[in-house]
Amino acid sequence: MKILIADDEYLAIEAIKKLVTNSIKEAKIVATASSGKEAILKANEFNPDVAIMDIQMPGIDGLEAIRQIKSTNSNIIFIVLTAYDFFDYAKEAIGIGALDYLLKPIKKDQLIEALEKAKAIVEVRKKQTQWEYELKEKLSLISPIIENQFITQNLYAFEDFFPKSFYENVFDENLNYGYAISLMIEDNIDVDFKTSIDIHAFFETSKILFKKMTNCIVSQSIASKQYIWMPVPYDEVDIEHELENLRSVYKKLSRQFSFSFKIGMGRVKEYDRFYESFRESDKALLLESDKSLLIDSDRSFSTDEKISLYKEDKKINEYKKDNIEDYQLKLSKFAENIANLDFIGAKKNFKHLHDAISSLEIESYRLKLLENLMVAEKNLPVDNTSLYSEKIEMLLKSESIPDMANQFSSFILSWESDTKDRLMNIDEGIIPDAMKYIEAHYNENISMDDVAKYVSISYHYFSKMFKQQTGKSFTDYLTDLRIEKSIEMLEKTQKSIKDISLELGYNDSNYFCKIFKKITGLTPTEYRLENEKG
Repeated sequence: MKILIADDEYLAIEAIKKLVTNSIKEAKIVATASSGKEAILKANEFNPDVAIMDIQMPGIDGLEAIRQIKSTNSNIIFIVLTAYDFFDYAKEAIGIGALDYLLKPIKKDQLIEALEKAKAIVEVRKKQTQWEYELKEKLSLISPIIENQFITQNLYAFEDFFPKSFYENVFDENLNYGYAISLMIEDNIDVDFKTSIDIHAFFETSKILFKKMTNCIVSQSIASKQYIWMPVPYDEVDIEHELENLRSVYKKLSRQFSFSFKIGMGRVKEYDRFYESFRESDKALLLESDKSLLIDSDRSFSTDEKISLYKEDKKINEYKKDNIEDYQLKLSKFAENIANLDFIGAKKNFKHLHDAISSLEIESYRLKLLENLMVAEKNLPVDNTSLYSEKIEMLLKSESIPDMANQFSSFILSWESDTKDRLMNIDEGIIPDAMKYIEAHYNENISMDDVAKYVSISYHYFSKMFKQQTGKSFTDYLTDLRIEKSIEMLEKTQKSIKDISLELGYNDSNYFCKIFKKITGLTPTEYRLENEKG
C-alpha cells in the first residue's frame, strides 16, 4: 500500500512516517509534501493508494488539493488531519469523499484504524482489478466464438442463442440497427498448404481492417467467405460515406493479396430482421456488374472495385444460399436436442460433433467446444448460468482433446439430471406472471432477458413459451403495449409527444413517432387531431 503524507509541519510528517512504518507492514511511504500544491504534484507523480492530508496548509489548502487530485485520480483514498479550529473543514472533506478525518494531536490507535480501513479497500480493489484482468483474458479467448455465434444466429435465422442485451454487453455496442457485409474470394483456387495460409491471412487482415473502420462484428471465414455486421445508430446510413470505407478496405486488400474478390452490402435492418440484411449482402455478390455499384432501381455509381450493394431486382427470383457447413448443421441439431430435453439425442449428436472436429488442433477444438457449451447453456429450458463460468474454466484447463470430450459428456449428464428436476417445479402461471411484470415495467428499458430471469427460466425457453401462449414475440408484445398506453395518453391528456415518449420508455421521440405510425398508420399528432375531431 503506497502512502503520501502532506502536512506543513515537518515534525508531524516524521511522527506519522514512524507510526505507519512501525504499525502497518504492507505500507510504504512513497512521498511527502509540505503544501497543497506539492501534494498535487506528488500525487500525480507517485500515484499513491492513500493520501494522509492536513487541511490547513499554505497556498492551496488540503481541501482544494483533494478536489484537484480526485479530478485526475479518483481512486486515491484520503485520510484528513485537522485541528479543532478547523473541524467544519473536516466535515466538508468527508463530503468530497475523504475516508476519515482525525483530530490533532493524532492518536496512534485512530490512525492505525483508519489505515486498516484504507488497506482493506485497497486490497478489494486489487482483487477486483485482478479479476477483471483474468476475465478479459478469458473473454479474449471466447470473443471470436461469440462473434461467430452472433453471425451464425442471424445468417441462418436460428432461434436466439443469446439475448440481444448479452451481445450488446459483450460487444459494448447498441444493436438496434445495422447492416451486413459479405466478403468472398472469387477465384476457383486449388488449395495447398501455402494457399491455405494465404487465405487465412487474407481474412485475418480483412478482420483487422474492418475493425479499424468501426466497432463491428466479424465472423470466422466460412469456405471462401467472411461476414461482417456493421452496427449503426439509426435505420438509415450515409451511403457515400459507407462506400468510401468499403473502397478503402478493398484497395488495401487488393494491394496485399492477389486473390480476386468481391464485397456485397445489405441494407440497414432492425435487430429482429438482421438475417434479411445478410441474405441481401449475399445476393449483392450475385450481381453480374463488375464495375457498377448498384444502390437501388434508380441509381448506380461507377467504381473500379467489385463492391455491390443489394437492390430489389426482378431478375433474381431466388436467393442462392450457400450450403451450411456440416458442423453448423450438427450444432443446430445439438441445440434442438437440448431445447427439447432430448438428452439421448444430444449425446448422440455430440459424438457426431466430436467426430467432425476431433482432427483439429487442440486450441481450435477447445474453441469449438466452448461454442457448443454456450449454445447448450442458452437452449436449456431453465436458467443454468450460475455454473457456466465453472464449466468454461474446466474446458480451459483441459490438456487434451479426449479430456475435453469426456468433460463435455459429463456436462450433458449434469444438464439432464438438473433440468428435469427443476422443470418439475415450474408453475403453469409463468407467462401470466411475465405479462404482469411487463405491465408494471413497460416504461423501463426492459429486455426479454430481464423478464426470463424474473420468472426463473432460460431466455430461449421463455421466448418459445411466450410466443406459443401470446401469439407474439416479446418485442412485438412490448411495442403493442406501449402503443396502447400512448393512445390512452393522447386521448385523455394534453401531454407533449416528447413527454409521452419518455413516459413510455422511448428516449428518442422521433423513433417513437416512427413506431407509432408503423402500427396505427398515423403520427401521434395526427392521431390526436383525428381523436379531437370526433
